[in-house]
Amino acid sequence: MQMGVEPYTAEPARAVSALLHLLSRFPARQSPAIAQAIVAHLRLVGDDPQIAGCIRESAADLVAEWEAYAVLSELEASGNSTRCC
Repeated sequence: MQMGVEPYTAEPARAVSALLHLLSRFPARQSPAIAQAIVAHLRLVGDDPQIAGCIRESAADLVAEWEAYAVLSELEASGNSTRCC
């Protein structure tokens, strides 16, 4: 997924704002596309030296977890869920 990062370069807080928005939408839909967008935004935030270190670290720490959510939501969307109940 290629994202345009230009708006975030000039104003890095927009990436955090967009990330928070995406995080608030995921529970309602559990969409693979939203989960993948969250991963992309976590990477942007985690790699941006203009953003506070503690926020970058948190974002970087969450990438693997959200990659797993993206896979799980993809499995559920395709009907291959491993949930038992």
